[in-house]
Amino acid sequence: MKMFFATRNVLIPIGALIIGGVVGHLCRIQTGIDIVSAWLQTRFGGGTGFQESFVTSSILFCAGPMTFIGCLEDGLEGKPRLLYLKSLLDGVSAVFFAAAVGYGVFFSAASVLVVQGTLTLGARAFRSVAADRAVLDEISAAGGLILCLIGLNLLGLVYPEVSKFLADYLPALVFAGLAAALTSKRTPPNQQTPDLPGPSSEQDRR
Repeated sequence: MKMFFATRNVLIPIGALIIGGVVGHLCRIQTGIDIVSAWLQTRFGGGTGFQESFVTSSILFCAGPMTFIGCLEDGLEGKPRLLYLKSLLDGVSAVFFAAAVGYGVFFSAASVLVVQGTLTLGARAFRSVAADRAVLDEISAAGGLILCLIGLNLLGLVYPEVSKFLADYLPALVFAGLAAALTSKRTPPNQQTPDLPGPSSEQDRR
């Protein structure tokens, strides 16, 4: 919720979530992840919660703001410090998460490698994003909404139809960034107004 409240225009993350969900569903993102998850389950075994734990943790570890900021910082400045911190936090979270929903969580490392690797290698193409805080705020806000959906799903408080298509909402991060880049207003440098001449004598002041 704190990530969502960082938005400067509430319509951007909500609209991005709706449009991104439709586009993701048409691109069958969730279906593709389910196929990979089913193959992993067949290959390495696992209970009934393997697929859910893999998909949920993959989204959880890839949708946070530290993913984007850390990858941009690493790719542009060669400073992986934030990614090291994220790895530590994700590793600790993965242990508790695996205890709750299954060890399919650990296979989400492959998803994190693909997403973070792509962002880091292509960071130079996102240089303008890294320089615009408003864009990052809207991406984080959209990511916050996705994380809220994950939390509600783990609590069993969302419709089953929604829980089956959580990965389809990932394009919302892209649409939120594009919308923020298009709507952000860059104020021109302030033009200094020349000072008016003040009274030069006691007679002028009177």
